[in-house]
Amino acid sequence: MSVAKETSLNAIKKNWVFYLLGLLIILTMKYYYSRVGLNDLRWILAPSSWWAGILTGLPFEWVPESGYVNHSVRFIIAASCSGFQFMIIVTATLIYSFLHQVQSMKGRFLWMAISLMIAYPFTVLVNGLRIVMSIYLPPLLQDIIAGWGWLTADRLHTVIGTVNFFFALLVIYHTVGTILEKRDNNRSRQPDVIALGTSDSSHSSFFASCLKCLSPIFWYFFIMLGIPFLNGAHLINPQSFMEYVVLASVVCTGIIFLYCQLRLFLKAGSRLKAVPEKRNLPMI
Repeated sequence: MSVAKETSLNAIKKNWVFYLLGLLIILTMKYYYSRVGLNDLRWILAPSSWWAGILTGLPFEWVPESGYVNHSVRFIIAASCSGFQFMIIVTATLIYSFLHQVQSMKGRFLWMAISLMIAYPFTVLVNGLRIVMSIYLPPLLQDIIAGWGWLTADRLHTVIGTVNFFFALLVIYHTVGTILEKRDNNRSRQPDVIALGTSDSSHSSFFASCLKCLSPIFWYFFIMLGIPFLNGAHLINPQSFMEYVVLASVVCTGIIFLYCQLRLFLKAGSRLKAVPEKRNLPMI
């Protein structure tokens, strides 16, 4: 048995209760979202509309049974625009990617709570940006939409949401991983059970860089596509579901490629800065 497999099995034995608890939290959040109504989501819709209003200068008015509405641009922030599913994804990614780095049992419970506390404001921040792009990008791209028959308004809305949420997920994943790595700089690191290699290593290949993103990739697709598929939601409108799967997969693949290339570029730049300048020594 390889060292990586052995340490992964040890991590599972050590943290299986917390992994199970994390799964229970995720499924509970997903169940809550599938059952609640519009009024029950005001705790996340209100700050998102407030943030979008600050960014755009547009006032959003609460309209019962509709959501937060701006009549001038004819835009509604409804329940589907809450970003709740993104909050679930961020929570799952943070729990399963970094829980194994916490040594004490008390610290693991604390990390699960911290993951939820990070996910909420981060969701509001990212969702507000998505709303802004959803308001202003479609009018700017009217000619492209008209020229490309396949790029309908609904598909453009899907692309905007996928780009915002998936890229933001990679950013928060990398940011938290970097912070924890700096904290544990002098501590031996163990590979993640689900997120292969959450910390940066000496590997600089494109493939190795992509492997480090497995955790957010897995949780994004599992929650956005996997759970609906298991619930049979795809049977309601199979064609629409498959269209969303293909479109989301293509967009996410492009983001992964650009993100990993950017990370390699930044790492190469940091290594060049770390190389001391050569000084000309005097001749003896």
